[in-house]
Amino acid sequence: MNRLTNTSRVAFFLCDIQAKFSPHIFHYEAIVGTATKMIKAAQILQLPLIVTEQLPDKLGPTDSNLPLPSDNCFKFTKSSFSMLTCDVLGKLDELKTDHVVLFGIEAHVCVLQTALDLLERGIAVTVIKDGVSSCNQGEIATALEVSHMSFKLIAHHPAP
Repeated sequence: MNRLTNTSRVAFFLCDIQAKFSPHIFHYEAIVGTATKMIKAAQILQLPLIVTEQLPDKLGPTDSNLPLPSDNCFKFTKSSFSMLTCDVLGKLDELKTDHVVLFGIEAHVCVLQTALDLLERGIAVTVIKDGVSSCNQGEIATALEVSHMSFKLIAHHPAP
């Protein structure tokens, strides 16, 4: 049901990878490395890349080490935990997205809230396990576990 087989309605989501966070995020450089691979994968597959920045006027822009493409890349600012701002929701509707590949920071806050919000809207989510991190290592596993449980609850929820 949620398998990534038809890529025509898939979007990649890069959540808040901003250089100002680098000293605080567990294995930040590894997350940038994985994000770079995911950005390249989106380009090869010709899939849209949705990028958010948390309060960029205070926390700075997306890390300049990330090779954001000039085509098919849509950048949005946000002040909430979830990536699903009104502008992002409008873009998802425009693209007719039904599956999101999600990576970024922080796993237990913005990434998790985005995943839960997407699931609530009936959009399948693939969280890239080595593409998410948090300030504390333990928060990563907890966020992935909550995500996994939520995916199962959604996937196995009986129809009314």
